[in-house]
Amino acid sequence: AFNTPHSPMQVPDPFYQRWDGAPIPSDHRFARIEDPDHTRAALAMVENLDANVGRILAAIDDLALAESTVVVFLSDNGPNGARWNGDLKGRKGSTDEGGVRSPLFLRWSGHVAPGLVVGPRGAAIDLLPTLLELAQVEHQPKRPLDGRSFAPTLLGQASSAPDRLLFSHWNDRVSVRDSRWLLDHTGALFDLSIDPLQLADVTVKYPAITRDLQSAVTAWREDMTATGADQHPPMIVGHPGTEFTPLPARDATLHGNLQRSNKYPNCSYVQHWQSAADSLSWAVEVPAPGKFEVVIYYTCAPDSVGTEFTFNWQDASTRARITTAWNPPATGAEHDRVPRQESYVKVFKPLSLGTVHLLAGSGEMSLRATELKGREAGEFRLLTLRRIE
Repeated sequence: AFNTPHSPMQVPDPFYQRWDGAPIPSDHRFARIEDPDHTRAALAMVENLDANVGRILAAIDDLALAESTVVVFLSDNGPNGARWNGDLKGRKGSTDEGGVRSPLFLRWSGHVAPGLVVGPRGAAIDLLPTLLELAQVEHQPKRPLDGRSFAPTLLGQASSAPDRLLFSHWNDRVSVRDSRWLLDHTGALFDLSIDPLQLADVTVKYPAITRDLQSAVTAWREDMTATGADQHPPMIVGHPGTEFTPLPARDATLHGNLQRSNKYPNCSYVQHWQSAADSLSWAVEVPAPGKFEVVIYYTCAPDSVGTEFTFNWQDASTRARITTAWNPPATGAEHDRVPRQESYVKVFKPLSLGTVHLLAGSGEMSLRATELKGREAGEFRLLTLRRIE
């Protein structure tokens, strides 16, 4: 499960050197706002990704596992920067074709014919039913799956599938498309059979199709509201089959004057802990009782030594004081090919708060600086709970 190409734009020298200073195409729809160095780094990262995928496939072959291993390669969204995207409309964060259209390659040696091209469009929702059928796993879902299986097509048992509507959703923007038409989140209609780049809005020319797709979006929203999963589920803490549970800063609710190190959650940590009124909380569910060690990861200046942190869950609590100053610099910039937007990182020091007995139940876990020394209590990155019994 690779996460590249993605910021931070870091890539080994052998891959970057080929692209360092290389000319970048400038005849595409995003050229005016493109950062060429960001694009060069992304292209180098893609080559690095290709090389590592090759290593995985070679290892599967060397272990004689190819005929019993289904390999799936895909991306999650459009480019993470303004660069050439086949001139499709949109990029990451968009529900247009350039934001959601992705490559998908599947290899199952001895079962799926090499070079097979699947014509009907699929989506990520199709992966679960497809892989279940390929693996011959019986599955009895509580509710019907949204996707459909492409196993018959992959195995040469069927050449086509009935058309359907595919919905894309991001940040309350919904688009819908079938094999020909796409209705974007603004209500504009595009005929992808002759206009795959979404250059001409044909809403006025095809009002009936527009109305049908608008009605489909309305029905989809209503169905998601009625049957969709909880959008803010509690985090499961202390599952009996898991030794460690991490509660990172990125998933905490901040109270008081606490601030994150960056507006993007990636690797962010909590700063400006200056008052006993400041605290963190996590909505959690503890499925089974047990005894746990609570550890926090912190940084602090020398004058913050002696600050006391307290962990609370229901009627249970445990606490400890910082005894060692730990104030490392933020790192990462020295490896970035272009400056990142996300937070830079630090090496945080663990501090055990002791052990606590957690009862099963749902609610909020919290962390407070119950006694502060110095100007700030310090910075916080992570809390972990380790099941002892």
